[in-house]
Amino acid sequence: MELALLQAWERGELILPVITVDFAGHNLRKTLRVTSLEAPHRIADALLRDARHPRENVPFRRLSVGRELNHVDARNATPLFRYCPTALVFGLWDSTGPSGGLGAKFARALVSEIVGHDAQIGVKTSSRIDPAQILKEAGPVFRAPDGSMTPFENEADTKDGKAIFYGRDSKGKDVLYDPGKDQDEGRPSTANHGNVTPSWKDPKTMQPLPGGVLISRAVQTIVLSLTALRRLSFPLQPGQRSQPAVDAAARTALAALGLCAATLAREQNQDLRSRCQLFPTQPHVWQLLDEPGGTPREYSLDRAGALNLWTDALAAARAAGPTRAWTRRPRVLATRPRSRCGGRPVLAPRAPAPDETEDVFASPVYVADYQQGSRTFVTPPNPERH
Repeated sequence: MELALLQAWERGELILPVITVDFAGHNLRKTLRVTSLEAPHRIADALLRDARHPRENVPFRRLSVGRELNHVDARNATPLFRYCPTALVFGLWDSTGPSGGLGAKFARALVSEIVGHDAQIGVKTSSRIDPAQILKEAGPVFRAPDGSMTPFENEADTKDGKAIFYGRDSKGKDVLYDPGKDQDEGRPSTANHGNVTPSWKDPKTMQPLPGGVLISRAVQTIVLSLTALRRLSFPLQPGQRSQPAVDAAARTALAALGLCAATLAREQNQDLRSRCQLFPTQPHVWQLLDEPGGTPREYSLDRAGALNLWTDALAAARAAGPTRAWTRRPRVLATRPRSRCGGRPVLAPRAPAPDETEDVFASPVYVADYQQGSRTFVTPPNPERH
């Protein structure tokens, strides 16, 4: 559902505060950007925690935004509403912050569940037909000094004067070629060449290979808990009591955001995995469980209606005050690896901020109207290698 919100945000269809960690400029093999709508722990994720502000070189949790997250709870949910409202809808545990496992916890207010009926466990076969018809007798194959595969012993990498087979043993160790032994290592299949004999059993456990599940139908149930949202309070200033009108506006906006996320995701259908795409057989209907024992009231909501609902609820929340920190510029944080281990960047340890009292978000460069989304932070790379 958060990915559906991200796609709509990227197309400019809705307004949301989004924080992005940018890994550009570190000579990585691919371009990588992770947003707070994609990070597993959302705004409390370690990727954001270890990213830094571009100019001040300040870790995210030492910025004004990060420091506000240190004090959030159900009675003071305003910072999360301002900087990552999806955390209040989809849940959050600030386990990577300064308090560790004692960090703030917010239960999910929106839960989606798909139940399959008349399930039957399936079994699959595993096989491969090699169009080149490479046989086992075509081996052995060896590992070249550059890590590639070669069928020629004189081109192989060596150890103790012996050629090294391509691939490794079950313990991950190199296997040396010994012409005087009947060795099974070095088969072309270790380099993914040759046929794979069809089998429906795991060769190690001899148990049937899992083949998924067959079902007669699937039922998706989405529950948005208004009770969970009513537990949240949104004081406009730390230490103050929240105002009923502000609480109502913020809770309504969160409910609208949850409905919008579910509707946008529903519109994309359910492509759960390969050969498992679910298509709805009837329109999606929301039921409001209001009075115990009463008849639920039913509502329908399409994409346009969901986006309009969020826009109207956001306007009301903006008038009430909790969204005043939303800005026009996207926020982007960037990693700054100091060393590389196994080809992967290692994040630099957090260092004290030059001036922890400085509120970089108060700079006119960053403060603006929030109509276009969120703010951007970029840290200049400074990679060093061992």
